[in-house]
Amino acid sequence: MEVVTELRGVPEALKILRRVARDGDKATAQALRTIAVLVQREAVKNAPRSPTRGQLNKLRKTRRKVTRKARATSRPAPGALENSIERESDSNQARIFVASNSAAGKYANRMHELKNKPSGWRNRGPGTVAKGSRADEKFIQRAIVDNEGVIMDILRTEHRKAGWYDL
Repeated sequence: MEVVTELRGVPEALKILRRVARDGDKATAQALRTIAVLVQREAVKNAPRSPTRGQLNKLRKTRRKVTRKARATSRPAPGALENSIERESDSNQARIFVASNSAAGKYANRMHELKNKPSGWRNRGPGTVAKGSRADEKFIQRAIVDNEGVIMDILRTEHRKAGWYDL
């Protein structure tokens, strides 16, 4: 007894699979770059902000002239956390982070993870209040969770452009 199995279209199928693998990687890499930009932008909007010198002066109980030593190093730095939020992406992952050696490295950990804990922060300062209700803890996580639908749309769109498949 002889069983003969004939496969037709194997070379064409292999060609299609090679193209799908190549185009799928490119589409995924582009989608991750776009997602990283989106999430970084949203994390900056969600991040708390330090008060400016003007905001601190308005909160003072006295209106007398306050002088500061020329060698003083404790000046307000509003926007340091926002400027320290970085992104990286490649074909496998997109990362949004604040480097520990950046201008706001320690501050970012404290603001993101330790709200209402013994070594954390409890009160929203004047800079954060001025920024609005969005500025609060877990600013990077909330940027991802709040934009989950948009992230999936980006993935679908990039793969559709590549002619790959519909997620």
